[in-house]
Order: sequence, then C-alpha cells, then structure tokens
Amino acid sequence: MTAGILIIGTGGTCIDILEIAEDRHRAGLGPPCIGFVAVHDDAPKSLESLPVWREADVGSLDADALFVNGTGSPNTYAQRGDIPARLALSAKRFVTLVHPSAYVSSRAVLGRGVVIFPQAVVHARAVIGDHALVLSRALIGHDCRVGDHCIVAAGAQLTGRVAVGTTAYIGANATVLGDLSVGAQSLVGAGSVVTRDVTPRQVVAGVPARWRRNIT
Repeated sequence: MTAGILIIGTGGTCIDILEIAEDRHRAGLGPPCIGFVAVHDDAPKSLESLPVWREADVGSLDADALFVNGTGSPNTYAQRGDIPARLALSAKRFVTLVHPSAYVSSRAVLGRGVVIFPQAVVHARAVIGDHALVLSRALIGHDCRVGDHCIVAAGAQLTGRVAVGTTAYIGANATVLGDLSVGAQSLVGAGSVVTRDVTPRQVVAGVPARWRRNIT
C-alpha cells in the first residue's frame, strides 16, 4: 500500500476531508488520501472508489500512513476523543490539513490532526487543539483557545479570547461573544448567540443561548 492519508470515519464530513486532501495534493501540499477506516460495523467496503479498512486492519497498514479523525456530529461528537487510543495510534501518525483557501495566521498554533476547511479563518495567537475540526467559513478570533477534539461547525464565529473546552461542539452559524468560555463536551446549538459562559456538559441554544439540558 502506498503511504498516504487515511480518514477515520465514513460519514459526510469524511468526504469533505477527502476533498480537502485532494485539493492539497493537487496543489503539491501533501500526500493523497488512500482510503478510510470504518468505526461502525455496517460501513461500506469502499467509498468514493477508495477502500474502507476495519479497525482490526489498522495495525497491519503501512507504518508511514497518516491519519485524520473525521468522525463526529451533534449526536456523536462526545466520542471523538476515544478514537486515537482505540486504534492505538501515536500522535505522530496524525496529519494536520489546511485547505488552500483557508486563512491561518502565522501567529496561530495548530495541533496534530487538525483540519481547517475551505474559507475558514484562524486569527492571530489562536490555539487549535489536537484533532479539532474547523469547518467551512468558521471564524476563530484572536487569542481563542479551542480544545482537543472540538468541532467548530460551518459559519460559526468565536470572537476574541474565547476558550472552548475539550470535545465541545459549536453548531453551524453560532456565535460566542468575546472573553467567554464553553466548557468541555458542551454543545452550542446552530444559530445560537452565546452571551455568558457555558459550563461543561451542557446543551445551550437560542438567541441569547440558554440552558436546554445537561449531558449525562
């Protein structure tokens, strides 16, 4: 097997990540995608004309193969952090992908396995944790801190100095106002405007965002 990128997961976000890898490869910015790794037993055997390996196959794959975690939705995001350990993959096996159309400040810091989608913006002194996904047109303002395994969905905006805890989910077109925090494993509903801190493991939604339920 030729060394390249393997995307963990087989959902729609994974197809988007495939296209990011393809665009980067065409631009001479990185290796091609060579397949997917399924995290569900009912996954197909191939996807977009590429093979889909099972978790049990990972140990036998080329040692030079790189990985990126494409799992996670508003219903499953809390399990994203379990994937690297479950597959027994070291940190150095994960690749960071930035689409050529995205803007990432030279003063920003990106962790391992991060994916920055088309037209996303990451401003100065922002820190994006390992395995985080910043989807299309999302904006990460200056001095923000986005924790490991987070998803910042399409069009979401984190204004300056926002802190987002590990494995949180910021819904599409949501806005978190400056100097606020969103706790670990919390979910901010699509289109919400967060005007006060969100404690860990809460679901908030609305304008302004209000508590809806705790995550148990």
